[in-house]
Amino acid sequence: MAPKPGSIVGSIVAGLVVLGGAAFVVVQQGQVVASASEEKLTASDFRQHYGAYLRRTGVSDTPSLRRQFAMDLMLSRLLIAHALEGGVSDQPAFLAREERLRRALLVDAYVYEAVWDTVDATDDEVRAMFMRAQTQVTARHLYAPTESGADALRQRLLAGETFESLALEVFKDPLLRDTGGFLGSFTFDEMDSAVEDAAFLLPIGVISEPIRTAQGYSILRVESRFTNPLITESAYAERRPLYEAYTLRREQERARREVLYQELEEIEVALAPAVMDVLVGQIDGSTILDGEALAVLLQQSYATFVQDGEKKTWSVEDFRERAQQVAAHRRSAVQTPADLAEFTQGLIVNEVLVDKARSMHLDRTHSFNDALTDALNSYILKDLRESTSFGAAVHEDSIRAYYDRAPALEFMRSASVYVEVLRENGELAWSGHAAANDLGPWSTRVLDAPQGSIVGPLQAPAGTFLVRVGASRPPGRMSFQEARPRIRSILRYEQTRKRRRQLYDDLRAHHDIQIFESRLATVMG
Repeated sequence: MAPKPGSIVGSIVAGLVVLGGAAFVVVQQGQVVASASEEKLTASDFRQHYGAYLRRTGVSDTPSLRRQFAMDLMLSRLLIAHALEGGVSDQPAFLAREERLRRALLVDAYVYEAVWDTVDATDDEVRAMFMRAQTQVTARHLYAPTESGADALRQRLLAGETFESLALEVFKDPLLRDTGGFLGSFTFDEMDSAVEDAAFLLPIGVISEPIRTAQGYSILRVESRFTNPLITESAYAERRPLYEAYTLRREQERARREVLYQELEEIEVALAPAVMDVLVGQIDGSTILDGEALAVLLQQSYATFVQDGEKKTWSVEDFRERAQQVAAHRRSAVQTPADLAEFTQGLIVNEVLVDKARSMHLDRTHSFNDALTDALNSYILKDLRESTSFGAAVHEDSIRAYYDRAPALEFMRSASVYVEVLRENGELAWSGHAAANDLGPWSTRVLDAPQGSIVGPLQAPAGTFLVRVGASRPPGRMSFQEARPRIRSILRYEQTRKRRRQLYDDLRAHHDIQIFESRLATVMG
């Protein structure tokens, strides 16, 4: 797999979760398969991360890949150790992130104990997720902070009112207010998962029941849905490991939400309306308090809830202290009374679940400490990646020069044919130029067919189709504009690779990295 341009260590596999080498490490027992200075990579460490990588990417296991992966893990550890030695773990931003991660992982540990170990991804679910990735949906929606409010909107729609008229009432954002709540075109993993589920399952033109989302409730109507017909079983088989991992994560996140919603109902959160009005006024600037008035506000009762059969109360000061533990971008997203209520409820639910997890001593387990280590070290690598200018700008004259001096065959466009893909009822599903790779097992039949002929019916995962064959286009060299995006990626990658080599050489010069290949050969057995 080619490294992503701009990454700090380009050959560290995309998305790899690495273990740190200094603070926060819980040493695992087992045979050492690689070492460098004080850093050691055990067989169990390697097996965990390499196995996850193979499942996620679907690539084949080879001796050379094992060696490179072990080297990448060691280099990652050395980078992390260097950052820790430089004092990164003493910085306020790191300490704040550590506390946020600790609390989030405690909630995850509690959810795992409750339901995650029962969550699975079936083949039908994985296939459905793959099909979503080949599908574009257009839809509109309306928003309400409560289920009853959303249901009232739905009843008004069923009675004849329109999305266009109701959007003027419910949205402040002009992009939604002035377009009747139009969401545009989207595919999977681009919307709240609950909205996405509805968008891919709801019949076109039907008004949905209220959909509970992370922000409140939505009413949805799908305008259109198109699935690319030029997909094959071999494409599904090749990409299945990626979609299996993604589907499992989605199911786990769904389970997490259900636990949070159930907990929210049980703890019976109540917020003081008058205090909320003042807080919202502070957010939007309509209420200005002097020092004395602010001191009084901080002592007022803001939220009550039930925990372990006991009624508890948060003052505004209690709320503010908890809110400071949340990332700044999440706090800044709170703009309306509904946002504030949702944000406050989330803080309280998380506080309750963190307390439950601690009472179960889930923060004292090896798995929890390993997860915290992984998360903190991923944060360190991400920070290094963002703070180091590995992705320097590529100048236009460099792109042009590369194109002009490239061999004639480097940027060749494959032979293709213009096709119209028709559903069984004759409806046009897709049109455009398609090459052999696009047509899969039908490439010979379509490319050899005379212009104007119809090939089919063809059975694809998305259904049965006919293909009307148009004019063919011979192979040829891409124009500069066609080749430009690819050249830009090539040059960015070359810059990254050069700097990566410099970084690697420096690490190797200061550390004797040993990879024990005979041990790696048996580690996955």
